[in-house]
Amino acid sequence: MFRPMDEMEWALEPWLWFTDGRQWIGPFEMPEPCRERGCEAVLQPRDSEWYACVRPSSGLDRLPIECWIPLPPPPEDRREYRQICQGPIDAPVLRCPLSVGESKVDFEVPNAFYGRVEDCAKCWVDVLVWLLEGNTAALAAMKWDKEWGPEEVPPLISVEMFILDLQGGQPRVLIPQEERVNAILDRADFSPDGRFLLVYDVSPMADEYATWVVSWPDGNRIVLPGLAYWLRPDSDR
Repeated sequence: MFRPMDEMEWALEPWLWFTDGRQWIGPFEMPEPCRERGCEAVLQPRDSEWYACVRPSSGLDRLPIECWIPLPPPPEDRREYRQICQGPIDAPVLRCPLSVGESKVDFEVPNAFYGRVEDCAKCWVDVLVWLLEGNTAALAAMKWDKEWGPEEVPPLISVEMFILDLQGGQPRVLIPQEERVNAILDRADFSPDGRFLLVYDVSPMADEYATWVVSWPDGNRIVLPGLAYWLRPDSDR
């Protein structure tokens, strides 16, 4: 599902587009309450087919669910392996072992914040290593943090990401800083079949959005001006 920014890139459009993997289908107008309070796009089974639907978010459960078009059946989710590691912000390389079944892979991830955050004795770096079964590369997502004081407001900090080759190749920066649309990488989300990755690129004030669609693990990518999400089966069904 994709919700574009308007032509002036000041706000998100009240329209939704969907894709079956071959073409864009739409636009479909969002229900009025969803525009301000939010709705979640999901897949629901109806008449032996899967339909793209909008399910009201928390607090809007009295609204009817709107469904629009049939889409291909969702692929089965692949098994995931995740590990969160923590290291000092002044270390040039961060080590993070990931258990994959009965084996273990020891990753060495370049510290994207090395030398960039100064005079911060109470700072550290958190690294998430994320692998989907059958993939030949893992994603490393890192972010620095610290013990914030009671009057400090934590800034919006970019999540720096790398492609980690399981065969021992050099880690690759996923989206270089000079290519980013809005400077801040917020988070990432694998497709259920593990073939693609969505990366959210936002402005420092989090009011402008772009979404990178990344082919995994080769890293080829396009950027969409707006917010995109993977459609998954409705967990309430």
